[in-house]
Parts: sequence; C-alpha cells; structure tokens
Amino acid sequence: MQAVEKNARAEKATVSGGMTIADAALRSADESLKLLDEYGGRATGAAAQSWLGEGTMGRKLGFGQGMADLHRAMQPMQTASMMEMIKEMKDQHPSGALNMRITQLEAVMLSGILGSLELDQNPDQLRKNILAHKEIYQQTMQAMTDLAKEKGYPVPGYIADRYGAGQQQQPGGTSAQLPAGFRLVN
Repeated sequence: MQAVEKNARAEKATVSGGMTIADAALRSADESLKLLDEYGGRATGAAAQSWLGEGTMGRKLGFGQGMADLHRAMQPMQTASMMEMIKEMKDQHPSGALNMRITQLEAVMLSGILGSLELDQNPDQLRKNILAHKEIYQQTMQAMTDLAKEKGYPVPGYIADRYGAGQQQQPGGTSAQLPAGFRLVN
C-alpha cells in the first residue's frame, strides 16, 4: 500500500512540476515575442551579434539593451527545453540516470532539436522557433492540467487563472471557475 501512495505522490509532484515548468516556458515565450516585436533586427542576427553582442564596443557604449533583454527573457524557455531533453534521456536509460555530464555545446545542440533559441538568427526564424516551443509547452500545459483534473489533483491557482485550468463543464453547457484544489463530483 505504501508503494501505491508513494507512486501517487510522485505522480502528483510530477504533474505539479510539469505545470510550473510549462508556465515558465510559456511566459518566457510571450515576453520574448513581445521583445522581438519591439527590437527585431537590432537584437537578433549575425550583424547584431557582432556589433552588439557580449563584450563588443556597441555593448560597452550602452547599445544592445534589446539583445540583453531578449536573451534574459528567453532563458526560462531555454532552461525548460533543456530540462525536457535531459528528462527524456534519463527516461530512456535503464537505471533512470544519465551517468554522464552534458557539455554546454551538447546542451545547445540538444535544445536545438526543438528549434534554436540562439540570437544569431534572423528575427523571422527566431519567431518561428519561439512559436514552436510555445506550442509544445501549450500542449504540455493542457496534458498536465487534463491529468490533474482526471486524477483529482489540485491545479495551482495561478495556473488556473492564466490558462483556464480548473474550469469544469456545468450541466446545461456553461463553465464555471472552481477554486484551486476543488473539482466537480458527479
């Protein structure tokens, strides 16, 4: 019986953690898209990197704030992407452990599987890649909230507020927001 309870707690924690990571990635994507609209080519592309990248004269003179802002906004999405890749690798390993280190280059290569989030590409390609990441995390959020509802796990209030999770269909076809931690019982 303890093993069943332990597995249920682990699943509940996984669902909650998945929602938290997906939320961070989605907020990061939204902020990144907003900044990309604002700065565009002044923050992305090879020319911007060479003139405004870290350690350049343009950066020292105070230019390139858009690049710095965009880089900072994208970090949670990049981290979430990397965590997902590492989790998949662990899941495929018989012991559930990697037993290895992942270098920074390997991390960049792995995260590029979903589409590069590096600033050295043109704004249109970066937008396409951000939107691809966003779609993946929207699907993740939907799957996690659906599982939480199915299992009766609470959906954190901030998740329910942002994504409409926790809304239950009421008799007659209307939907009402239930408080976090509550579920409709038929």
